[in-house]
Amino acid sequence: METGRRCLAIVLVLVTTAGARAGFPECGARVRAAPQDLDAWQCYITTARQDKAWADATRILETRLAREPDNPFVLLMLASVEGDGGRGPESAEAHLRSAADRFAAAGNAHGEVWARLGLAVYLARRRESLAAESEVRRAEEVAGRSGERPLMTQVRIQRAREAYGRGDYNRSWILFRELRDDFFEGARVEQQGAILNGLGNSCWGLGRPRDAMGYYRQEAAHWEKSGNRYDESIARYNIALIARSLWSDGDIATSEWAAALDEALRATVAAGNLTSEASVRLQLAEGPYATSAQRRAHIQRALEISRRMGLTGNTCFALRLLAIEEGQTDHGAALGHLEEAVALARSRGDVHQTALGHLVRGSVQLTQGDSEGVAEMFRGLDTAEKIRALQMDDTARAGSFARWTGFYYRLCGYLLDPPKGTRERDGLDQAFGVSERLRAGMMLDALDAARIAIVPDAGDAGVTERAAVLAGIARSQRSLLDPKLTDEARAQALAAIDRLEIREAALRYEIGGRSPAFGRARAPAIPHIADVQRGLQPDEALLSFLLSERKGADTDGVRQYDWGGSWVFVITRNDARAFPLRGRKEVETAVSLYLGLVERRDGSESAAAATVYSMLLGDAVDGLPSTAHRLLIVPDGCLHRLPFESLRSAPGAPPLAMRWEIDYVPSAAFLLGWRTREPESAPTAVLALADPSLPSAEATVVADTERAGSLARGLRLGPLPSARTEAAALAHALGPGSRILTGGEASEKSLKTSDLRAFGMLHFAAHAVVDDVHPEHSAVLLAPGDASEDGLLQMREVVPLPLQGRVVVLSACRSASGQMIAGEGPLGIARAFFQAGARTVVGSLWPLRDDDAAAFVEAMAGGLARGLSVGESAAEARRERIAAGVPARDWAGLIVLGDPETIPLPGGAPSGGGAFHGGLLIALLLIACGAAIGLLRWRATP
Repeated sequence: METGRRCLAIVLVLVTTAGARAGFPECGARVRAAPQDLDAWQCYITTARQDKAWADATRILETRLAREPDNPFVLLMLASVEGDGGRGPESAEAHLRSAADRFAAAGNAHGEVWARLGLAVYLARRRESLAAESEVRRAEEVAGRSGERPLMTQVRIQRAREAYGRGDYNRSWILFRELRDDFFEGARVEQQGAILNGLGNSCWGLGRPRDAMGYYRQEAAHWEKSGNRYDESIARYNIALIARSLWSDGDIATSEWAAALDEALRATVAAGNLTSEASVRLQLAEGPYATSAQRRAHIQRALEISRRMGLTGNTCFALRLLAIEEGQTDHGAALGHLEEAVALARSRGDVHQTALGHLVRGSVQLTQGDSEGVAEMFRGLDTAEKIRALQMDDTARAGSFARWTGFYYRLCGYLLDPPKGTRERDGLDQAFGVSERLRAGMMLDALDAARIAIVPDAGDAGVTERAAVLAGIARSQRSLLDPKLTDEARAQALAAIDRLEIREAALRYEIGGRSPAFGRARAPAIPHIADVQRGLQPDEALLSFLLSERKGADTDGVRQYDWGGSWVFVITRNDARAFPLRGRKEVETAVSLYLGLVERRDGSESAAAATVYSMLLGDAVDGLPSTAHRLLIVPDGCLHRLPFESLRSAPGAPPLAMRWEIDYVPSAAFLLGWRTREPESAPTAVLALADPSLPSAEATVVADTERAGSLARGLRLGPLPSARTEAAALAHALGPGSRILTGGEASEKSLKTSDLRAFGMLHFAAHAVVDDVHPEHSAVLLAPGDASEDGLLQMREVVPLPLQGRVVVLSACRSASGQMIAGEGPLGIARAFFQAGARTVVGSLWPLRDDDAAAFVEAMAGGLARGLSVGESAAEARRERIAAGVPARDWAGLIVLGDPETIPLPGGAPSGGGAFHGGLLIALLLIACGAAIGLLRWRATP
């Protein structure tokens, strides 16, 4: 995306280019009539763009500057023309500096603000961050003193762009959203376009291409309506760029991507937009249907434009593509281009381009069998992870990091299967470490950030405001739960929540930024294979999966790249190996088919179960020692939705659950982290919140068979009688001190005001909602308990709960699922409980019926009462349900996440005591069927 160039164009352009073609003589007439009006001077920029007459505009303005060397308007316009026309940044910068000083001396606030913001862009490009910040602050002060809204809006736009430029995409998104909500209507036309552009850029940085596409389309329509073909061409290019991303994910056809590129090229050439032309040609060079000769021609033209105009990103991109083209015939020249790209990116302080430079250089080296590429790729991954560290929001970190995951797979594939004669001595261990970096980084960062409490402080206005904003969110969400709400009122409530959540995120960011602890970065401790082996029990095997693709044949003329392939690491106390697997798409197809058959509940899935077993486990399990009884699965991609317990070694064989205890861990690093810390002493009592009164204005009186809800449509959910039975069984098992809250007492208020440290287990048997698009909206549904609560226990409210060392059992639908994050898995309710400190979470992969959920939990309670671990107890419950002839859909979706070794009741229940005591079991299985809201649309459950 053309962020740097785009900033310059918007900062220096003051009015829209809409309207009839003026011509330079008319520009002169306008300036003579209003020599102190910036809009009149803008005519020169408009005409230069419309007529592609950069040279003529430069000549006219230079002639005028010779007559009026102290005229700041001439200096400002000349700088803008030079920036667009490609004369070079040095001349434009000098003119901006002079213009800013002269506008300041004349007391012209408008001119000084625009000149200083433009100057800041150039200084930032040269890595003179302090000097750039000084100019922005001076512009901010001038705008503030003027009291003029357009100037204050422009400074805010600049602040949002700065955040994007340094890789802080979440902060950029927050600032641009605030601009859209609070400043858009009264903003100038070019400022409105800048806000839409910034929203698109931020969404793209956060890994949300569909949202980005929507904003870019709005921007293109905005510029087309105003007659600004130049900026419209930028938006058209960005649309093509997003189309490429969607194509690579298989979401659109090659022809659709090609059509977007053709439209972008026509728009950029027609507008005379050299910057966008260079960008489009670079995409054409790596895109569909281009021959080798055409690719080279596109690259050379783009490189010439980019160098002339000082475009760091495009220059680096062109050099990388040129290196890829030459890599097969001239290895030395290719590496030279890549070295130049890295050096240029470093000199400009562009961490994104620096990371890409290292990674592509390393990839080219590996393709040539040069083992030095391994070290180069590690440098690139180090830099990419610095970008991730800038994001202070969990979802933002995950989205921004998703674009880099392919390089992790590529490096793993090389280390595990390098060209003949180039195998690394520690290739297996290095590859495992890379896979752990891919999985563990974001979640470990999130856990660190979650430990930093925001303590209310009467002197902190931000904390006070945040509390008020949260109360506003609760009120609006509570109104959404009314099924009688009209569509218009529902839309208004959703819009209000949207605005309030943006403000809450901004306040949380600001409050956290004032805490030194919040800014403390911790590099995750990535384990070696030997570390994992020491941490495993003799009867355990860890299976860590990677799902990617190998190099494929050309498809529709589009070049394919080698992304490392799919693998499974198999680690036991005494052995460690890696086995190749089928490609990601083939596995996804097989898993999707299998899960669809499981949904039928008629046993027709047995053959598909054996097929998936053969794909994923055949080689891995066959070589395990006979003493192994527990499989610890580290899933990847679609495998996060797959209950391995239900697979079969052959169509007529029993489910794997009859032979193995199967549990799931986010990464080996997490498992070792839990096991190297002594379990915290905790009481064995349970706090159970079961069958809460619905936080809705209306509820059915008929008992529900499933624990599901849809916030988007209002709630028409009935009571869950089996949930009460389930809670009673747990309370009886865990004995004295246990507390059961039902109906109106099972409230959000009660949970937040209870001393949770007094309980070893926190059990929820309730309805839930799961939002796969906006995971922060996912919630366990409780009774409100207070006018200040909405009854929706959402992720941001779970994280502060004091759950250190506990086990979380979530008895609600899809509580173990959520938005799928590349490399890390689902971002949802279960993850929030881990962030709160839970050691073990039991959750559901899919919707489960009320009675089946209760039967499973009651069976699991029996094992806990005998002193078994959570993993052993869940495995025993599965076998009991299988023996009873229950279909796989009704037992296989309940999985144990985290450390399965947690024993809530060491030694078992005392003689005459209850069935089981829950020491560390902290958030009981929200088996309640959490209906996915998706794009605020309910996914019905059977």
